[in-house]
Formats: sequence, C-alpha cells, structure tokens
Amino acid sequence: MNDDGGRLCIPPDTVLAYAQAHAALDLLADHLAHSPVRAPWTTRIALAERQALAWVDNGSLSDESLRIDNLGRVTSTAYDLTHCRHAIGV
Repeated sequence: MNDDGGRLCIPPDTVLAYAQAHAALDLLADHLAHSPVRAPWTTRIALAERQALAWVDNGSLSDESLRIDNLGRVTSTAYDLTHCRHAIGV
C-alpha cells in the first residue's frame, strides 16, 4: 500500500509478523549454534536440499549418487547431474 506521497506503508500487523518471524529465526540459529546435534542436523538439511532439487528436476536420487564424508559434508558424485537437469532442459 502507498500513501498519498507515493511512499510504501506497511500495516503494523505485518511489521509485527515480520519481527516475530525474524526473532524466531534468530532463536533457531542460536539453538542450532549451541546444539550438540548441530553436525547431524546440517547433514540432514543438505540431504533434504539435494532430494528437493532432484524432485523439482523430476530426477531420481540414488544412494550411490551422494557421499557423506567423516565430517558430515554431503557431496554429489562426479557423474551426478540431478542438480543441473533443469538448467539443461532435460
């Protein structure tokens, strides 16, 4: 919404909702930073992201196409193209 001067006016309830969401994200980030399950959680997030990308690209994601190292980092194999199938139009 704009006021008569062409400036954007955001309703107070919308501003409050954004502030509450921002506070919740800050709290979540703080809990994650101090959590003993931080490493497994970030690995699960990375796996979920890869699965979501494969789903969006209508591709399959086999267990052999991902690797998890000793530090919990998730990487694709050298021949896994599921992350770029959409980009090349397949």
